[in-house]
Amino acid sequence: MIIADPLFPSYSRLCSLQETYRRHTLDKQALLDESAALQADVEKLNTAGPLLATRFKFYQDMRGYVTDLVECLDEKIPVLVALEQRALTLVERQASGLITRRRQDVKDQAEEMSPANPNNKILGLGSGRHTNEELTRRIAEREGRRIRRMRAREKISGGGGGHIEGMSSDEEVTETEASAYRLQRETIESDARIVFEDVNEEFSQVECVLGKFARWKKFEPDQYRDAYVSLCLSKILGPFVRFNILFWNPLTQPLKSLEEERWFQSLLLYGLDGSETEESLVQDPDVMLLPKVIEKVILTKLENVVKAAYDPLSNSQTVCLVSSITKLVQDYPTLDCDCKILNSLLDTIVEKCRNAVADDVFIPIYMNDVESGRTSLFFQRQFASAVKLLGNIVRWHGLLSDEIVIQIAIDSLLNRYLILGLRTFADPLVAAEKCKMVSSVLPRSWLNPNSGITQLDMFIRQVRQITDKLKNSV
Repeated sequence: MIIADPLFPSYSRLCSLQETYRRHTLDKQALLDESAALQADVEKLNTAGPLLATRFKFYQDMRGYVTDLVECLDEKIPVLVALEQRALTLVERQASGLITRRRQDVKDQAEEMSPANPNNKILGLGSGRHTNEELTRRIAEREGRRIRRMRAREKISGGGGGHIEGMSSDEEVTETEASAYRLQRETIESDARIVFEDVNEEFSQVECVLGKFARWKKFEPDQYRDAYVSLCLSKILGPFVRFNILFWNPLTQPLKSLEEERWFQSLLLYGLDGSETEESLVQDPDVMLLPKVIEKVILTKLENVVKAAYDPLSNSQTVCLVSSITKLVQDYPTLDCDCKILNSLLDTIVEKCRNAVADDVFIPIYMNDVESGRTSLFFQRQFASAVKLLGNIVRWHGLLSDEIVIQIAIDSLLNRYLILGLRTFADPLVAAEKCKMVSSVLPRSWLNPNSGITQLDMFIRQVRQITDKLKNSV
């Protein structure tokens, strides 16, 4: 060991050289370590290079696909909207024609049975040739449709009775009208077939679009989530679903018919594989894909068709519609009281029911003899038609609030029209039969003495009066 001494002039230089050597040694080691790390990075990049190149190509392809898809939809959506409007107008025109014809038939019969018409003469046989010929034609067509419905019921029931006049729906159309409807529908279908004719399947089929995004979700789940694809997917698929349900009529075709479609199954099973668990499904960002499409597309379609063509006097339409909406509410818990589209749909149904009570209920209580003769048949039909409407309104019990259903069915229809009709019957036995008709369409819970529905007090009092008359007549 060399001891520092000022007497040795080379000591300072030696110390400087030793320090320089130490620094060089450290620098060498650092460079060796950096070289090893760089070599490891090189090897890692060489290994990851093909994968990164594949990912880069995938994202480039995906970017190009999404760009082309958006451009395609921008071009096709205006055409789709026009087709939807044409299809809706076709349904609306047919429904409006049937409703207008029914109301005209009631008006014709009311004038025919009016006390101002002596001896209940069939109008249309007097002066005014053009008007009378038109009225005579309407009467003949009305009675012809009635006879055909009666024969159809006899075939189904084997000739048995039991049908109540006024309970059937007159929805028959002439061959000319049916032919015109088919022709217009075929024209729309022909135009619809060429909407996506100029694009590949991957830009026109729900399952193909889902396949593209499913690949992204499977191989890059984190990036898929970070890109918020789940928020956009329902909007991207909306136009394709709308195209697939272009001719779906919820008034005649139940929701179950859609569940059998290929696009529905594709949405239901999107991203699902054999390794899915309950926990993974909860964390799946696309678990709400189908409910979102149902809410944005199916409910909107329902509302548009209901607004355009729903007839509350039609049993078949009401049963189909109630069944579909009930299934939606039960199967998709997100469709609750906070769902704006569902609330708008139900508001439309309420408005339709109120309008039906205001415009379609006519019970001619001015007639003196409602239990026999020609005037009786018209009265019986109109009374039964009002009972049918009452039953159809009550079918919404459970979907609409009790307050609204009671207000329309009991306050506006039963208490205002049907009870007045019941008071018209002189024979308590006939009146009792009519009371049975009314009570048969009301919910059993409403008829419970402890139900608390005070709006039924008028009906209960009427039933008791009829019961007392029956007891006195025995």
